[in-house]
Amino acid sequence: MTREELKERIDHIIWNYAKNSQVDEIMILIDEYKKPKGKSIEERKQEFRNDVFEFVDQFEPELLENFFTHWSQHGKNDRKMLFEKQKSFGLKARLMTWQRNKKRWDTNKPNRDEQLKDWRL
Repeated sequence: MTREELKERIDHIIWNYAKNSQVDEIMILIDEYKKPKGKSIEERKQEFRNDVFEFVDQFEPELLENFFTHWSQHGKNDRKMLFEKQKSFGLKARLMTWQRNKKRWDTNKPNRDEQLKDWRL
C-alpha cells in the first residue's frame, strides 16, 4: 500500500468514524504511515564506513578512521549524519583535503611548557 493510499484510507476511516468504531484499524494504519521509509541511520553509517575504507590503499587507516568518525557524527535525534547534511560530498576530494589539512595540523609546534619557559626568560 502506498503512502497516498494509506492516507486516503485513514481519511476515509476517520470520516466514517462516527458511524463505525474502527479505532484499532486507524491505529494500525497510522503506525504503518509513520514508519520511516528507507534505511536506518546505522545501516547508512555502515555503508559510509565501507565507502570510506575502500580508499585504504591510498590513505592511512588512522586517517580514514578519524575522517569516518568526524563525518558520520549525528545527534541523538538526528535523522542525518554530518556528511548527509552537506550540499555536495565528493568522498575522494574530501579525503584528499583531510590529508592535506592533517599535515598542517601535525606540524611540530612548540609545546606549551616550552613556550612558557621561553616567555619567563
